[in-house]
Amino acid sequence: MDNLESRLNQLSVLEERSEYFQTLHLEEKLGELRLVQRERQVLERTKADAENVAAALAALQEALSEDLAYLADTAVAELPHANLWTRLREKIEEGNADLKILCQKIAMRVEQLLSTIQYVESEWNTGRHAIEGRVYQVVASLPGLAGKSGEEIGREYGRVIQQVEALRPLAAKKRDATTLVRGAGRGTSQSAVRMACHAA
Repeated sequence: MDNLESRLNQLSVLEERSEYFQTLHLEEKLGELRLVQRERQVLERTKADAENVAAALAALQEALSEDLAYLADTAVAELPHANLWTRLREKIEEGNADLKILCQKIAMRVEQLLSTIQYVESEWNTGRHAIEGRVYQVVASLPGLAGKSGEEIGREYGRVIQQVEALRPLAAKKRDATTLVRGAGRGTSQSAVRMACHAA
């Protein structure tokens, strides 16, 4: 019986806390934080992709060999197919020249992309700080939540809601037992209460 009463008292406290959360529209504000977190993931993915492109470009530029001395006329003059190696060197030189021009254009595009991402991140951070500021200003008044991250606040909110839902059936059982007591008289009272305690 004492255990049941204790849990019902706990339910009363949790319901009051839950109602306070609802008054502050905490669930809505936590939803905003979750959306901001999704935006963070989008930003981080975009930055990673752009950095991968920049790294691939750097690798390509490094792979464009400037040292073709092994194909110089003097190096292949005595070889039986010297004319083939000479033509190959010429094609490599032409290809390298074309690729260098392309790399320069790509490098400009990558630089523009990185600059745009930096601008977007700055603008997003301004909006993010505004949203987080509103949420944290609200939760600063909640006992035990001040200074906690959005994720921690979300877990606490979820814990309170889950506990309320888990304990509410006990309150319903107690009401049913009380109804039985009033209807059947004092003789049934102890039995009904014991049944409610057992079910809890």
